[in-house]
Amino acid sequence: MSCGRVDAVGVTALRVDVPDFERPRDLAVVEDTDDSTGTQRVYVTALPDGPLSILEGTSALIWRAAQEHDELVASVAQLARANPESIRADVEQFVETLVAQGFLERRNG
Repeated sequence: MSCGRVDAVGVTALRVDVPDFERPRDLAVVEDTDDSTGTQRVYVTALPDGPLSILEGTSALIWRAAQEHDELVASVAQLARANPESIRADVEQFVETLVAQGFLERRNG
């Protein structure tokens, strides 16, 4: 998250950039890292009776980054050591899939 100073009409205010996505309140989550491989896993299910899904590796990285960073593609590119423009379409499409499946929701405001 980044913070910056914004001046408007002689008043200085603090502007905080927040991610566009958040975890739905009815989503149960367990995060894990495989000790032998370092692979990140996120187990997600909608409560009370949704099916269990596993986000692994890059999928887990994108799911986390969508909630933690306001510049999602740039953040994923940095974490994955990839060119932002080469991954932009895939990241954006995957985030839309996560929203459609109920694993992320758009933040209001």
